[in-house]
Amino acid sequence: MTGGREGAGEARRGGFVLVATVVILVALALLVHGALVLARMERLGAGTVVALLQAEGQARLVESAVHGLDVSALAELRMAGDSSSEARLLRIASSAGSGSLVARRVDREWWWMEARGSSPDGRVVVRRQGPGWRWDAASRIAASRGVVEVGPGAGLVGGDRITASGSLRPFPGPDAAACRTPLALLDSLGMTAPPRWVQVDEMPVSGPGLGLLSGEDLRGMIPTLTEGSGRPTPVEDESGCRPGPWNWGDPGGQEVESCRERWVARSAPGNLGVEGGVGQGTLLVAGDLHLGAGARLRGLVLTGGSVRLSGGAKLVGLVRAAGGVALEDSARIEGSVCAAVLALDALQEAAGSRRFVLPSAFWEW
Repeated sequence: MTGGREGAGEARRGGFVLVATVVILVALALLVHGALVLARMERLGAGTVVALLQAEGQARLVESAVHGLDVSALAELRMAGDSSSEARLLRIASSAGSGSLVARRVDREWWWMEARGSSPDGRVVVRRQGPGWRWDAASRIAASRGVVEVGPGAGLVGGDRITASGSLRPFPGPDAAACRTPLALLDSLGMTAPPRWVQVDEMPVSGPGLGLLSGEDLRGMIPTLTEGSGRPTPVEDESGCRPGPWNWGDPGGQEVESCRERWVARSAPGNLGVEGGVGQGTLLVAGDLHLGAGARLRGLVLTGGSVRLSGGAKLVGLVRAAGGVALEDSARIEGSVCAAVLALDALQEAAGSRRFVLPSAFWEW
């Protein structure tokens, strides 16, 4: 009897040990499997994060790259005025992923832009979208409120020597053909002849700008005149009109025919004196501008200070002067929106204005 009970006890203990061993082995297997699953999930998670960062970086790369694009292909779309126009500006592919940017035209100056970046395996896609702006010369001039605009509190002396009646007329003589397209565009925008002058409610201390671009922005984009004064003179050599800091072209080609179509953009960090001479284009002056000694200019003038004309000087175009305008002696200003548009065209080329301005505050993922 005693031996039977001992045998039964041994059997029960052996069964318990077997069950415990099986439970322990199953638990260990589950722990190992769980560890493997967690490791795999960690790897997958890390891979997803890396892919997301790559895609995000790619989209940002696309966005930043558009700042430096010369999107000349859009010029034709811009002129066509087709609101449904769409242009794929950029496509990027690299080991970090791929990206693209598409712009859809909203109006003459605004585009809706969509940047897209994806990871190398294409599983993670990041999109960014927002507005893109690029100034249009005709639209900027169509917004003009007067032949001469002065800043708040600024005055005008000699306003009777400003004429506005011919502002919408082409240039006289052979140069009239150059105004055909600008005037047609302005007419399509419904522009009417501006008044002789107007005092605006606001004008930045850095000087008048163009849309989202301040005067300071513009001056930083174009050639700077190191001298505080000079005489613009058209010069040619055997190859034609010769470029130079003080060769501003020749309105009407009266002195140097080969410089008839040369329009320039120049900036001055302080005051600027133009002592005689001829030229055409855009002048951006941080301080005061003086035109004297019979200077004859055609185009657009933007100054953070005042504009003074003396000694029979003549300006054909438009003036924006934060510090006011004074016309002395027989000096005069003749309004011409055509001259202003052509001057802005030259400024666009010099400043690389085919680039877009992307207002970052309006861009969202």
